[in-house]
Amino acid sequence: SDLAKSIGRGILGFTECLIKDTPDIVIVFGDRIEPFAAAISASTMNIIVAHINGGDNGFGDIDNNIRHAITKFAHLHFTASKKSMTRVLKLGEEDWRVFQVGALALDTILKENFLSKDELQKKYNLFDLPYILVSYHPATIEWEEAESQMRLVMKAIITITDQEKLGIVITYPNAYPGGYQIIKIIKEFSLQNKNIMIFENFPHVDYTSLMANSRVLVGNSSSGIIEAPSLGVPYVCIRAN
Repeated sequence: SDLAKSIGRGILGFTECLIKDTPDIVIVFGDRIEPFAAAISASTMNIIVAHINGGDNGFGDIDNNIRHAITKFAHLHFTASKKSMTRVLKLGEEDWRVFQVGALALDTILKENFLSKDELQKKYNLFDLPYILVSYHPATIEWEEAESQMRLVMKAIITITDQEKLGIVITYPNAYPGGYQIIKIIKEFSLQNKNIMIFENFPHVDYTSLMANSRVLVGNSSSGIIEAPSLGVPYVCIRAN
């Protein structure tokens, strides 16, 4: 119910902004509830909606439904791959509205000046250890199990890092239901292990730099699908879908 209420509040908030700013076009990215709310507001106000990263596919998560729903509210589509472009066309969109442009995150990676490990250590007071980066979010269809899932993830990670003498850098989960339970488990384990560092969030260039300097990325973040392979960083994906 919290997720549904957030979508409703988002629609109200975006509508007020659009009334005030009167844009000619609204650009939305991805499959989160925020762009979904923005797309609904703009489309029903007859404002052109351009959707980036439509047509991607995942199973067993509401993000997939939201992504395809945004496609139907959007007027222009900028997809990351040929398969994604084909899915958008199969949803009934006219071909002149659909463009295959690649994953925009890769352009960002090519242009960014990443921080070195020394710079990261100074900026965030990181421990002087090789580390793994953990980015784990609640699955919307099984958020009630987020606490037990995260406990299993942390036990497995600590077993490996203790053996290999690695540190653990963990980012907070997103604001979806189950996030607070994940944070609770992260904090619980950090009290028992001095080699765990927790951060609520990072600027994108800093997060990407942390990933680039890590031994491996663990979790279910989409950054493991696009950014990690482009940086040559192994990704251990933990999710039902």
